[in-house]
Amino acid sequence: MLVDELEGERREQLEAQKLAKQLMREHPYLELERELLRLTEELRLECEGRAHNHRERERLGEELEREHLTRSGDQRNVQRIQQDLQELQQLLEELPQALKTPK
Repeated sequence: MLVDELEGERREQLEAQKLAKQLMREHPYLELERELLRLTEELRLECEGRAHNHRERERLGEELEREHLTRSGDQRNVQRIQQDLQELQQLLEELPQALKTPK
């Protein structure tokens, strides 16, 4: 059943190809129109591809910028935490002295 359907479709395609060739011989300008349509479609697809690539580059640039800002914020946090840690260490070192000093 499926084989019969596929064979039927193949025959239809062959008939359509024969008809297209016959029309091209009888009306050569149709070949030019067909080529023009093909080239137009190719150019349209190329433009869409370039537009897509441009949008993708912009999106990736924005993502990279966000990542950069996040990392720079993280770096500032790390520096602040290191400063806090140093201050705490200094206070801990001073604590025994403060406890020894009479009031």
